[in-house]
Amino acid sequence: MKTKYLISGVLLSVMLIAGMTGCGSTSNTSSSSNTRSSTTTAAKTAAAASTKVEAADISYDEDDKDDAWSKDDVTTITLDDSSVKIDGSDASETDGVITIKNAGTYEISGTLLDGQIVVEANSDDVVHIVLNGANITSSDGPVINGTQSGKIILTLAEGTENKLTDGNNYSDLDDDEEPDAAIFSKDDLTINGAGTLNVKGNYKNGIHGKDGVKVISGVISIDAVNHAVSGKDYIAVSGGTLNLTSVEDALHSATDVQVTDGKITISAGDDAIHADSTVTIDGGTILIDKSNEGIEGTVVTINDGDISVTSSDDGINGSNGLTDNSSDTSDASSGQDTKNGPGRMGGSMENDENVLVTINGGKIYINAEGDSIDSNGSLTITGGETVIDGTVSGGNGILDYNGKGIITGGTLIGVGTSDMAQSFSDGSTQYSLLYGFDSSKNAGTKVSLKDSSGSEMISTTAAKTYQAVVISFPDLSKGGTYSLYINDTKVEDITLDSVSTQAGNISGQGRPGGESGQGDPPKMQEGGQGRGPGKK
Repeated sequence: MKTKYLISGVLLSVMLIAGMTGCGSTSNTSSSSNTRSSTTTAAKTAAAASTKVEAADISYDEDDKDDAWSKDDVTTITLDDSSVKIDGSDASETDGVITIKNAGTYEISGTLLDGQIVVEANSDDVVHIVLNGANITSSDGPVINGTQSGKIILTLAEGTENKLTDGNNYSDLDDDEEPDAAIFSKDDLTINGAGTLNVKGNYKNGIHGKDGVKVISGVISIDAVNHAVSGKDYIAVSGGTLNLTSVEDALHSATDVQVTDGKITISAGDDAIHADSTVTIDGGTILIDKSNEGIEGTVVTINDGDISVTSSDDGINGSNGLTDNSSDTSDASSGQDTKNGPGRMGGSMENDENVLVTINGGKIYINAEGDSIDSNGSLTITGGETVIDGTVSGGNGILDYNGKGIITGGTLIGVGTSDMAQSFSDGSTQYSLLYGFDSSKNAGTKVSLKDSSGSEMISTTAAKTYQAVVISFPDLSKGGTYSLYINDTKVEDITLDSVSTQAGNISGQGRPGGESGQGDPPKMQEGGQGRGPGKK
């Protein structure tokens, strides 16, 4: 008997939410992350070889993972509303501004009503700041301002709650209009520990690292009027719990974003996860409750993880676009991005050979109002379980790619509109079906495919109205005849006469593989038509 795939987008979303209920506990998950990463090296190498854009090789030093500290070898900084007491060396305070000058460990506790921590160390110094129940507000600048160091490691002491809040106007900015975040570092920044950190970014960003930002562990909640976390060279999440709310992007990098583990919940006014170069997801749980575009990069690679995306535009978007690396050009006061507006990486009708969306594994649910999966280059699916509730409006599709759309493995079932419906390319090795219904079907109805014996093979219950379905999974075979059902009513018996079979009513669309619609038109069943030049 063939494998039965019972998939529900709503159910998957609920499962992901249930997985978030453990947000109060943290652990250092770097060892499991390293194991998972080692299994995906070949997949990432293959993805990189297909384009001219390669992901950064992000490594973790021992001190990134080390959240231990001893009171016998630490400078203690005790805050008491408007006063500061320092016990130890290499730190001083003037008018509420605490300055750290050298490498070492600095434990900070208590409440500072209006003050700041400035790191002015040597360029190779590792400055270890332990937040041990610290509540700090800065009225006219960042709370932590790293002007120079080799690296800042921020450790959240176990069992403590820490809160950092900046002002909505900064008084001392450089030529790049920086600093621009409640936690700002011109050098590498690492966050670890088993405590809680709440960050309120009232000026622009919650956290901004001009080099790389690593999150190892801890429970971190950020509410920012611009980006929640911004990292110029990269953002790497290998563990911990992140709850991110932002007017602009939640995770934003001018280069790379890498997630190997951890739990991330996002409500973003623009992109949930954005990288100008690569987004690589090797594991973890990502719940995107709100976004303009869910996951966006020139090269997007999903190797593992539980991912749920809700977006007002594209769910996953592969597109080639650049951010000004020298400064952030977003207007935080208005919430508008002055680069290209929401969805700024935008698309074209041409195939961009640098752009690639690859799904090698994981469990993915997408509820999108734009294209569910959009690549201005190519799309490759080799594994994983993908469920899609596509848009109810025209002009967008379940799948949208300009180059080739290849599926060789994994499971995908998606519903959406039929006017921009696109199937997989003929170069695929796993069989697929694109079907267009004669009329819209209601939300809450079940779409299923049964084999010749009447056994259900795959199904999904739609969250929205729809008029088309795309189905692909390993048990489909050439020449096989399958029955498509809506609830308990058979729609049609369909024979898969090609690797990318289309049937029903596909209104003016449905090209399999394309390079912007070039090539021979597809063979259609029951009046379907080939797609013309590809949409963006």
